[in-house]
Amino acid sequence: LWKINPSPNLYQRGLDLQSRYQLSFYDSLIVAAALEGGCKSLYSEDLQHGQRIEGLAIKNPFIG
Repeated sequence: LWKINPSPNLYQRGLDLQSRYQLSFYDSLIVAAALEGGCKSLYSEDLQHGQRIEGLAIKNPFIG
């Protein structure tokens, strides 16, 4: 069951985030989906720990 459905708007938001924050394409889609889902935090070792993207806090789970 999909919580966030792929849509042209989601892909466009991902492309906008990719351009604005210099993210990889797939990372930008993950961030776009997290934002669409109303997440407050996103745990990732691939993104910059402590960065905030439109209110979404990026956290590295391996930094304690």
